[in-house]
Amino acid sequence: MQKTDFKRLDSSSHMLKWIFSDAHKAIWHEIEEILKDQVETSELKRLWVTSTPQWLTTGPRRDDNEEAITVNACAFAFEFELDVAAEPEQIHTLAGVFSFVALNLHFPKEKRFYRSWFDIEGALDQLGSEGELKHRFLDFKAEKANPGLGQT
Repeated sequence: MQKTDFKRLDSSSHMLKWIFSDAHKAIWHEIEEILKDQVETSELKRLWVTSTPQWLTTGPRRDDNEEAITVNACAFAFEFELDVAAEPEQIHTLAGVFSFVALNLHFPKEKRFYRSWFDIEGALDQLGSEGELKHRFLDFKAEKANPGLGQT
């Protein structure tokens, strides 16, 4: 069985390059780290992207072309299926939605902010660009624009 299938990300490869030098490796690593946060011994065995990603972007209008923007923040979400080994000989198949937000894309990498979400059994119609992704994107932007706001 094929270990990865990222074909559905191909149409977004130019956008993923804004965020990652190697998108496939970075996404694999991000998902595996989320799994390890739940069960420390987790090992991602297979990852298939099962939908084309939905995107949100924002940025200022360009001076030379009012129809275009210079992207300085973006968010994407896609559906996935994966196999994870939590213990030897025990493989679990999970499906859901992976979401990712990147802010300050116009700055060097050390000044950028990232956050990801992993929703088991989720679907893009609730978690995509017209749903929860929009709220997560705006909330994360507000949090980073106003650090400490709401903290006591």
